[in-house]
Amino acid sequence: MSVLPLQFQLINVVRQLRSESLTSNKLRACCHMTTSTNRVRNMHSMTRQTDRTSLTTTPTLQHLTFVPKRFKKGQDKVEKQKGAKAAAQTDHIELSVDFDVSGYQQELDKALEEMKQEYVQNLSLRTNIGMYGKLQVKTPDGSFPLNQIASIIQKTPSLVVVNLAKNSHYIAEVLSTLRNSGMNLNPQQEGQSLVYLTIPKVSREHREQLAKNAKAIFNKTKDSLNKVYSKFSKKTSSINREDEKQLADKKLLAMKNAAQVAAEKQLKAKTEELLKTLD
Repeated sequence: MSVLPLQFQLINVVRQLRSESLTSNKLRACCHMTTSTNRVRNMHSMTRQTDRTSLTTTPTLQHLTFVPKRFKKGQDKVEKQKGAKAAAQTDHIELSVDFDVSGYQQELDKALEEMKQEYVQNLSLRTNIGMYGKLQVKTPDGSFPLNQIASIIQKTPSLVVVNLAKNSHYIAEVLSTLRNSGMNLNPQQEGQSLVYLTIPKVSREHREQLAKNAKAIFNKTKDSLNKVYSKFSKKTSSINREDEKQLADKKLLAMKNAAQVAAEKQLKAKTEELLKTLD
C-alpha cells in the first residue's frame, strides 16, 4: 500500500468529521431557537388567557349588592338636604316678596267688614229708617246716598216720609231706587217732593226676600275679594324665578280663600236668622 492513498483517506476522514461536527452544532442551535420560540409563544398564550379571564369573570354577589346600598344611603342624604333647602327658600320668599302683605290682609278685612255692615243696616227684621238713608240713588249728576239728597222722617211705627224739597228733580230716581232695593217697599209719591213708605210687615215672603238680598251682598263681597287678590297678585310679576312666583301666588290665594270662607260663614248665619220660624 502506498503512502499517498493513505493520506487521501485521512484527509477524507477529517473532512467527514468536520462536516458532522458542523451539522451537530447547527442542530443544537436550531433546537435552542425552537425551544426559545416555544417559550415565548407559551408566555403570550398565558398572558392572553389571563386577560380573557379577567374580562369575563363575573362579580360576586357581595360586589353587586354593596355598591347600590352605599349609593342609596348617599342619595337619601342628598334628598334631605334638598328638602331643607326648599323649606328655607319658602320662608325667604314669604318675607321678601315685593308687596305689603299686611296691606293685602287689611283690604281683605275691609271687604268683610263692609259686608257685615250691610247685613246689619239692610237686612234687619226690625224697622230701621237708617237703612233707607244709605240706599245709593243713581242720578244724572252721579250716585248719592238717599239721606244726602232728602230728609227721612218716621211719622208713625208703620209710615216713613221722604222729603226731597231741595232736590225734587231727583224724585223719579228715588222712586226707582226704593222699588228696586229688595226691601219689599212700595213707595207712593205725594205732590212734587214727598214720598210715602209703608213699612212692610215681617212675613215669610219678606224673610225670603231678605235672604236673597243676603246672598246678593255675599256675591258682591266675593267679587271685591277677587279684585283685591288680582290687584296684589300683579305685583308678583317682579319675581324672576318661576318657582318663587308660584309660591307667592299660592300665599295670596290662600289668604283670599280664607277671607271668602269667613264671608260664607256670615252668609250662613244671616240666612239662618232670617228664615227662622215666626212666633
